[in-house]
Amino acid sequence: MRLLPVLFAFLVATATHAEPLGIQFAALKPGTILSYSSSNEGPYALIYEGKTGAEHAVSQHAGGPYGTVIGRKFYNEAGLEVRRETKSGREIRFVPFHCERWLGPCTHEVVTATSETMIKANSWKHGEGYVSEMAFSSGADPRRKTFRLDKNGLVTFLLANDTQLALNSIEEP
Repeated sequence: MRLLPVLFAFLVATATHAEPLGIQFAALKPGTILSYSSSNEGPYALIYEGKTGAEHAVSQHAGGPYGTVIGRKFYNEAGLEVRRETKSGREIRFVPFHCERWLGPCTHEVVTATSETMIKANSWKHGEGYVSEMAFSSGADPRRKTFRLDKNGLVTFLLANDTQLALNSIEEP
């Protein structure tokens, strides 16, 4: 029975007028640092670690690029997030992928060692950026994000809840 939600998610994700808004990892070199300022959490950085197997790995750092590693995100070839690891080592998988970066309606499953949740998402073009709304099968309040991407699919601005994130610089090795 687990195959039905995955099949449904795949069919929804491949619907007409849908397209990925993924990161173009071919344009990035391993070691590339994206430095952000956050309205609530101070400096924040993402560092592209390169490809590991079939996935592209990106580490997340609080306090800037030399700060504490707070997690890692893993992306498929289309540049869409498929899983993440928290600082404590907990793994979260997104099946078939996290829908936040899918233009149009999409459904994905969030799978952890102890739970599964279906999320229905819809993202659309809005002005110079995009809006993404997510509804949870658990009944949690829906979430809405507004974001802008550069030509390589890198987030340059994000507004979610009470937090604003802005790209300050990109440093290549």
